Formats: sequence, structure tokens, C-alpha cells
Amino acid sequence: MNRPKEILVVEDDDIFRLLVVRVAGEYDCHVMQASTVEEGMRCLRYMGDKLDAVSLDLKLEDGSGLRLFSELRRVSPRIPVAIFSGYITDEVVKQVESVGVAFFIRKDNGSTMGRIRALLDYLGIPKREMAVA
Repeated sequence: MNRPKEILVVEDDDIFRLLVVRVAGEYDCHVMQASTVEEGMRCLRYMGDKLDAVSLDLKLEDGSGLRLFSELRRVSPRIPVAIFSGYITDEVVKQVESVGVAFFIRKDNGSTMGRIRALLDYLGIPKREMAVA
């Protein structure tokens, strides 16, 4: 049996972070949560190359998600990274594209859950089998 995929979610908005965790709960994965760059760094040091994917908020209370992204690339250059942001400008898009982020997803009220599911499907993470009563 394959091990569940390990995903790190770094998001300072508690509601949005729990949304990502809720959607990921439909899939065969284990989710580590962090709400700051520093917590994300600790998780990264703990998990290292055992991570299968990372979801980062672009703007965190204690700094930029891109700082954590740079450290992640140093530790494991092949881990897919998704950046979530509610602050998307042309400059931000250029900055994110220039560092090689795999996915850039806008936070909004309408289609975020679908985008998270599409990301998990793209990563090849199987959905959990639901027990039939």
C-alpha cells in the first residue's frame, strides 16, 4: 500500500487554511499546517524531501511566502509548490513566474475549492475511498 502524500499548507488566514485542509481531507494525504514563515521553515526542516507538495500564501504576517519558497527550492527543488494570494497584480504575477512556482491560485469566494481539488488531482493524489453504509 502506498503511503499518503505529505502536504505542507502555510497560510495565516485560519479560515482559508482550514478550507485547504478540508478539501485535502477528501484525498489520501496528510496535511501539516503552518501560519507563519517561521513555522513553515520548521516544518520544512522537519519534513525535508519527504514533502510531496507545498501550498503557500504569498503574504504572511512575518514575511513573504517567496522567502519560504526559496528555502524549499534549496532543500528539494522538485517539490510542486502552489502559491495562493488574494493580492494579484501584474508585478506579483511576474515575480511568481520568475521563480518557477508550479501553480498560482487566486483566493476568492467562488471557485477556490474547485481549484484546490484540481491541484490535488493534478498532483496525482488519489481520493479517499468512502465507506458505504
